[in-house]
Amino acid sequence: MSYKHNLLLVIIILFIISCGDGSSDNNKSSNKNKIIKLDKASLQKGLGLQHALQLIAKKISPSVVEISGKVKNNMPKGNHPFFDGFRRYHEKFFNQRDNTNHPESIKNIGSGFIVDQNGFVVTNYQVIKGAEQIIIKLHDGKKYSAQVWGTDEISDIALLKINVNIKLPFLTINQTYNIKVGDFAIAIGSPFGLSGSMTVGIISAVGRDDLVFDRNAAFKHFIQTDASINRGSSGGPLLNIKGEVVGVTTITQGVDSHGSLGISFAIPVSIAGYVVEELKKHRVIERGFIGIIINNLSSSISKHLNIKTNGGVIVQNVQTGGPAHKGNMKNGDIITAVNKKKVKNTASLIQSVSNIKPGKTANFDIIRNGKKIKLKIIIGKRPKLVENWIEKSLKNNGGEENLSTWMGMSFGSIERYKNKFHLKVQKGVVIVKIDHNSPVLKSSIPLNVGDVIESIDYNQINDLQTFYQFVQQNQHKKSFIVTVVRNGRRFFTVIQK
Repeated sequence: MSYKHNLLLVIIILFIISCGDGSSDNNKSSNKNKIIKLDKASLQKGLGLQHALQLIAKKISPSVVEISGKVKNNMPKGNHPFFDGFRRYHEKFFNQRDNTNHPESIKNIGSGFIVDQNGFVVTNYQVIKGAEQIIIKLHDGKKYSAQVWGTDEISDIALLKINVNIKLPFLTINQTYNIKVGDFAIAIGSPFGLSGSMTVGIISAVGRDDLVFDRNAAFKHFIQTDASINRGSSGGPLLNIKGEVVGVTTITQGVDSHGSLGISFAIPVSIAGYVVEELKKHRVIERGFIGIIINNLSSSISKHLNIKTNGGVIVQNVQTGGPAHKGNMKNGDIITAVNKKKVKNTASLIQSVSNIKPGKTANFDIIRNGKKIKLKIIIGKRPKLVENWIEKSLKNNGGEENLSTWMGMSFGSIERYKNKFHLKVQKGVVIVKIDHNSPVLKSSIPLNVGDVIESIDYNQINDLQTFYQFVQQNQHKKSFIVTVVRNGRRFFTVIQK
């Protein structure tokens, strides 16, 4: 190969390499520009979300109100350093002292939102419970005296009414809205009296009907969210990214006495909307009731009875003379459906029966002794204090006798015996009788009449129903560790059969 030919080949190779380098540089430059464009696109999406939140705040805030009132000390003052520090800051810079210990003062007790242009306001029942001289402060600062139009303690919903001569901005409650985990969750309220505060999070869970700190959770099917709902925000709206109401925010007893710890709850519109409409029309809520004590159908019972079904509940006790008794329901019956709607668990049965108007006839699908039968039951009216009914039912049906044989003790409700034994606790069951040969008299710390049992084997005992359920589920056990409250002091003891 000639010298000229070799030189030409080298020049060609160098040219290709140089072109390749230029192409690489161009590609790098192109990729860099593409990344910048992508960043701008992401930024635009972020700004779009920010703009949506700004529009929601502008559109919704005029319908959200601050509620103040003269109340007895139903909002306990905490001793958490953050909240105490915040309280001192609030007093110093806003000249608003915390008058928790002065029951005659008017103070912020919660939030609410307008649901009718004529002045109907929704909030939590716990916000206005025991309140006098309720004051509604609108977004523009105007204040109005409010009338309690209707309340429903079970769902924790209250409906207030203010008299105005103008048409007010209001929010619509759409009962059919489908809430999903992962949806945006936006809360607006007045935490610590700071009106118009907005927090943002997501829907963390739906259908929470088994919260141990709320005995009425089965009626609420709580929405769980990480959007902060602090003291004073309770009763305000929970919204989606479109600004639609999806729930009524609530401070649930037992989560934290000051407010949110990253887990907050709201009553979904499917529950709140129905209650609000009923309160508007009738000012009270009447729920269905059939007079039974129930428990979830366990896999062991299903296996023992050779029942192949998902869900269902087992009837543990039928009230003599009650609606279920009159409809021929019996202890041991397994309820699988009500009016063709499947019964998944105790919460779903309670919800289904409660939504049926008293006096109406409902169809129950039952499994009895392995056979499927149908019962027609005329629905009764739910008593105000179900715990008292449970105690009376157990006594009338031999239930108290059965309970008294558990470790040789008889039990009563806190509500019934709180004055007799000077009880200060709100949850648990009280020992009303101890047999002379009861093993609890030989426990590491002997139990006394008037003691309150708060938990057994670390299972919280809220009332007679949860206690009865625990006893039924743990009949095979021989030893228990019990949390007891005596004269305001709490201790643990082990009792053995």
